[in-house]
Amino acid sequence: MEHLRRTPEDIEALKKSWVDDPCWDIECTDGFEAHYDELLAYSQEKHAECAGQRRKQEERENERLLNRAEELGIPGAIEVVRSMERCENQLRAFEQRVADLREEIAHGFAELRKMCR
Repeated sequence: MEHLRRTPEDIEALKKSWVDDPCWDIECTDGFEAHYDELLAYSQEKHAECAGQRRKQEERENERLLNRAEELGIPGAIEVVRSMERCENQLRAFEQRVADLREEIAHGFAELRKMCR
């Protein structure tokens, strides 16, 4: 069976759709078999871009952690700072939950007072 060539507009529309939700192998898209090589190259290029962005993000995060470790007087202790920050985040979540429960209790007492009048 001969594979039909798609228009450049069709290909661009497919690429846009894939970039918005890259959950399939774009080069294997039904109806675009004649464009396999182009779509494979596009997929590889986008995956490489994402990997580069992740590396830069990780580098920035490591730099931030190194700076915080330095401020805390424990230079280079990235994993210690990372663990400490996880604990801080959990503590904030617990504090918020306690505040929410206090508010619910206060509201409950207010409702009880109204009922008892």
